[in-house]
Amino acid sequence: MSVVRQDAWSQEEDVVLAEVVLTHIQEGKTQLQAFEEVGKRLGRTSAACGFRWNASIRKQYAKAIQKAKANKTPLKHEKPLYTVESNERKVLSSQTVGSMEDVIRFLQQMQQTEHASGQLEREIERERSEKQALLTRLQNAEQKLARVEEDYQTFLALLDKARSLPGMSNK
Repeated sequence: MSVVRQDAWSQEEDVVLAEVVLTHIQEGKTQLQAFEEVGKRLGRTSAACGFRWNASIRKQYAKAIQKAKANKTPLKHEKPLYTVESNERKVLSSQTVGSMEDVIRFLQQMQQTEHASGQLEREIERERSEKQALLTRLQNAEQKLARVEEDYQTFLALLDKARSLPGMSNK
């Protein structure tokens, strides 16, 4: 059994580090700023983040670094410019501000995503309503069953009493 250090870096932390550093490079910011940001997010020192980046992660993202440097933009983005797949830690795609067509295409995709999300929310609400209706029916059926069982027990008790009365013999 191998012992994992408590301060060992997880794959998710490596991904966060890579995304933030690549975004900072793309935006023309320094890697030191990226290390400070990642340090705050992950509860680590900026020095630890810098060491991790330089010691192992940077080598895995050499092509992405070159691409980010080539696509430097002075604009600040709210979303990371690079999406990193956590399992393989490879750069999947980059989004840069380009032509008006790119912006329109992006907005259309966002609109489709919101539409699909709305449909899912309506479907979930319909399923919840159906579940609630079924639960109500189940409770009503359980109450009816309890009354029938109670009536049955009362009937059996009366039948036993009737059998024990004088003049009633088992025929």
